[in-house]
Amino acid sequence: MAKKRSSKNGPTRKPNKAAPTHGGIMALNKSHTSLGMKIIIIALIVAFVSLFLYGGVASIIDLFKNKPATAGVTTDPVTTVGAKYEPQVTALNAMVASEPTSYTALVSLGNAYFDWAQELSQASQTSTAALAATPPLWLQAKDAYGRAVKAKPGEAAVTVDYAIATFYSGETTAAIAIAEPIAQSQPKFAQAWLNLGVFYSAANQNAKAIEAFDKYLVLDPKGTQGNLDYVKKQLDALKNGTATTP
Repeated sequence: MAKKRSSKNGPTRKPNKAAPTHGGIMALNKSHTSLGMKIIIIALIVAFVSLFLYGGVASIIDLFKNKPATAGVTTDPVTTVGAKYEPQVTALNAMVASEPTSYTALVSLGNAYFDWAQELSQASQTSTAALAATPPLWLQAKDAYGRAVKAKPGEAAVTVDYAIATFYSGETTAAIAIAEPIAQSQPKFAQAWLNLGVFYSAANQNAKAIEAFDKYLVLDPKGTQGNLDYVKKQLDALKNGTATTP
């Protein structure tokens, strides 16, 4: 399932064009990922953290780009998606470098990396290169959102986006710790309960997952902020003891 940011008040990302809202899609429950794929993803995340210390995200993405496409050959998704986001990310990184505590700049940077990772994740269903190039983008989104939340604590949507990016960086326990205070302080924010349900389920905290999904359905019974069928199927599986173990 695709990911979508929760923040609705992000700064503009292009002149005269507001950032899209995040309210539609939740973090993916990684419990359906095969063991072999999980091992690959974890290994990639560990490797990319080390590589990033030396070359940054741009050099990591370059590792997975194919040679320039020849006539009649479709360009690989890492190249095409990267070309869409790299100029924006470069400009935002420059802005953050000059204003390292700017909440607006940090949220914009987190949004850009989030959207880049989201689009590449969708392509990863058919591209191993895209799958391999996605983890460092989530790590970058996590870092930018974390700095933004530190600069301006308590913004529910941005904090939930921070939790989602943390979850996709392989840190489920940390994602729960980030999202729980928002759910407790702003209990009517449906996206917090929706994503907590996913996080709890991935952590095998089934009772809490059921409670979170139930609260989400009360707040958003028509599923306007998430995949209603997915939530109902997860609840049925959790209550019947048939949910897949991460």
